[in-house]
Amino acid sequence: MSSSLFRKKGPSFEELLQVASKLPFPEIQKPREQWSEDDVLCKSMHMSLQEEIQVDALKIMASKGMVKMVTKMLLKKYINYCSSKRIFDVEMD
Repeated sequence: MSSSLFRKKGPSFEELLQVASKLPFPEIQKPREQWSEDDVLCKSMHMSLQEEIQVDALKIMASKGMVKMVTKMLLKKYINYCSSKRIFDVEMD
């Protein structure tokens, strides 16, 4: 990963998108009714990252003030979820 991901200000939306789109998604091994909120959010993000039109929609949302902050938090949560270690300190409660 680029050292720019860990600069003090934090990674840009584009940097997060680039990293997230390259991560393998760990398929959820439990029945759908047992999924956590993180399971649902991260599976949805994974599906979005697979479709060009969805990535374009994420970019549009990220250009809209407060929505950008939420979109970046979702990408950070997704990166943590797909990584073997926690990279970002992110809570979405």
